[in-house]
Amino acid sequence: MGLKTNDRYLKPTIDALSPQVMAALANAAARLTSGAGSMASLRWFGTAAVADRTRLARKLRTMRSVINVNSITIGFADYAGAGAMNSPVARDANTNAMSLAVNAPVGIGGNVATLGAAMGGGNQDQRSVFLDENFMQLPDLLPLAPPPPPVVPANGAPVPPPPPPRVAANGWHQSKFNTLVHELTHLLLGTDDVVGATGDAYGTQRASQLAAANAGQAENNAENWGIFVEACGHRNIR
Repeated sequence: MGLKTNDRYLKPTIDALSPQVMAALANAAARLTSGAGSMASLRWFGTAAVADRTRLARKLRTMRSVINVNSITIGFADYAGAGAMNSPVARDANTNAMSLAVNAPVGIGGNVATLGAAMGGGNQDQRSVFLDENFMQLPDLLPLAPPPPPVVPANGAPVPPPPPPRVAANGWHQSKFNTLVHELTHLLLGTDDVVGATGDAYGTQRASQLAAANAGQAENNAENWGIFVEACGHRNIR
């Protein structure tokens, strides 16, 4: 079944993102299992331990399986305010997406579903993600951090290879890709929007800070999952 939308405005975007997200979920899980995703796991979840990577990979594989056998509707909504005709709940002007489980609106930061609920019960066509114009204005992918200055070796030593690219974490960076995965983890993994020491852990800077400070909270934060799946699963970086 998978991700679907009947909105003509969203359809080209969702049709492009859907297979990319499914492939990224599989690849991220495989890289966690093999160890190739260890540095990304450390950066976005605060751990690279084998047991933790195994657990994270299992969640990604289960999430992908749930999407395969359930219909998840991706809709477009005007979040102008609580009275707007197609506004499920009032939204902050800076937000760009929300999730609904079994036609039950939840507030920002709510835990909208558990994985067990996603696997059975209720009308699965009512499991929905709503996106708005702010989402459509996001870049497709997160920016990369600028490369460090080149190293000039001394005494004729060989030039070391440049470090691998990584996602920039110097600001409130978000993308269409990471935001869609973020919302899907609300539905399928029961993640929250965690409030860290610097506020809501949205964007790459705050998500990386959360991972460094508290691995358990990072694993429960939807933004960390979205960034990790994009970086490790879709782009093979950290």
